[in-house]
Amino acid sequence: MKRNTVLESKGHIPAVPERPTTTAKSRSRGKLAPRKDPAQERSRETVNAILDSAQHILESKGVDELTTHKVAAHAGVGVGSVYDYFSNKHGVLHAMLERWLNSVNEALEANSAVSGRFANWMEYIDSQISALLEVYDREPGLAGQYSVITAIPALRNLDARQDQHFIQLQVTALKHFLPNADTVDLEIVALAYLVIVHNILKRAVSQPPERKAKLIRVLRSQIYTLVHSLDRV
Repeated sequence: MKRNTVLESKGHIPAVPERPTTTAKSRSRGKLAPRKDPAQERSRETVNAILDSAQHILESKGVDELTTHKVAAHAGVGVGSVYDYFSNKHGVLHAMLERWLNSVNEALEANSAVSGRFANWMEYIDSQISALLEVYDREPGLAGQYSVITAIPALRNLDARQDQHFIQLQVTALKHFLPNADTVDLEIVALAYLVIVHNILKRAVSQPPERKAKLIRVLRSQIYTLVHSLDRV
């Protein structure tokens, strides 16, 4: 999800490639990939404790205060245990962010446009925004820090892959409901949807209930307006 730099730094609509294969993903992760997979339950508990601790430090103190030593201390493990699985703090951040994005993608894919659940695109948009809100509500601090984390050069590939996946998913979904819509127009709307939904949701989850509800209504209205522009074509 999303940094405004996607729109600010490019004077054109980015290409929307196919979702990367597992092999392509593995190559792009490079040195950020975990040193070993936690195959046993105890190992998985250790990795989750490390990621949970990194997230706590990130949300409470900021990315500059996050170090492998502080993560280890908060998790109650030796720093060597952190390095058993991650090469450096960027590897920890990468795994933590990837875990959250998996939750985002599960919410998106559980609301598939081709599932037959939705009579029209408005029902699809409503369901998707509600599902995404649940994910953001569970981890509001991480959602709020997303742009800070993905500004780190080593993590930009993960951010770019997520953008591509989100845009492709929305293009496919909207094409399902609006088969006559122009592909370039669909990509423009999907990109705008990406930027708007992330930037409103990450702020909404930290607001008092009444203000949060108003922001979500504004979000729905903005997305309706975007998609309606395609529906008129």
